[in-house]
Amino acid sequence: MKQEYVSKIQEQEFEILSELNFDVEVELPNKYIAKFFHVSLSKRGKPNEVLSKHAYMFMNDAFTTTAPLFYPPQEIAAAVIYMADVYLKKSPKFQKTYKDKCPSNEEEWFKFIDETLDLKTIIEVKDEIKKCYDRKTSSS
Repeated sequence: MKQEYVSKIQEQEFEILSELNFDVEVELPNKYIAKFFHVSLSKRGKPNEVLSKHAYMFMNDAFTTTAPLFYPPQEIAAAVIYMADVYLKKSPKFQKTYKDKCPSNEEEWFKFIDETLDLKTIIEVKDEIKKCYDRKTSSS
């Protein structure tokens, strides 16, 4: 019964926001991350599950920042894949097994997501997302 009320409240909130002209249908980076792994799968064989898992973890953290307000989902997707790649290359736990599978071994790997992407923009978005980790460490 409680879930029924929650569902009704959510529907009403959605209607109110729509009436106030809020953009309530937002495109998320998920489909671009999935596209990257699907396309790179056809190019490189077996997908890297560890990279995928970490990219989605970074994507979730990106929503605690202002990045989704300022950057399109393709750029966020590329940035979180880049972040996961860098993290796995530097992590002692994954270094040996991950080294040969990283997308950054391929020139312009981010073109699988969107032809218009460039590394400079990806790094800019990555820096914005990293702010959530800076806040966490400074508040500890």
